Amino acid sequence: MEITFKMTIDDYRKFLIKASYSRVITWIMAGMGFFIFLNSFISMISNLTSDAPTQSSKGIVVSGLIGCIFMFYPVIISYINAGKLYNSNKSLNEEMTYAFNEEGFIIKGESFKSEMKWEKLWKIKEMKDFLLLYQGKMIANIIPKKYVDEHVLNSLKLMLKEKEGMEKILKLKD
Repeated sequence: MEITFKMTIDDYRKFLIKASYSRVITWIMAGMGFFIFLNSFISMISNLTSDAPTQSSKGIVVSGLIGCIFMFYPVIISYINAGKLYNSNKSLNEEMTYAFNEEGFIIKGESFKSEMKWEKLWKIKEMKDFLLLYQGKMIANIIPKKYVDEHVLNSLKLMLKEKEGMEKILKLKD
């Protein structure tokens, strides 16, 4: 089974944003930002409808901006960092071919070739739009699923599920 694709900067940005929102701390920050923004909005309405304003308009606007920053910080940082990381990692810009077999997989790019055995992987995770092959806790090979034929994806998932010892590291959608 083979998958060939060239990851675009938009693919990489989408992955980083989705990966950042897969962590609980990101949702906590976004929730806090929403409540700060909502509080500011309610305070502003209260000040506008009251005869005697209770807070300064500047303070309300500043706290509203802080709320927005908390809500959208992960998206903004992921978007900026994706450009920097994508342009600095030349192998991300290359067309890659993943060849899968019973023992593992081989990745070939225009300037590199890598081989990995299934038992050496830390985790295999399927997201809505991506398949991730983790070499360690923080290092993964990213395969955008839009480049993968449904038949190839299903065959790969079936092969991995049938492989002995893989159930501990598989996080696949059925």
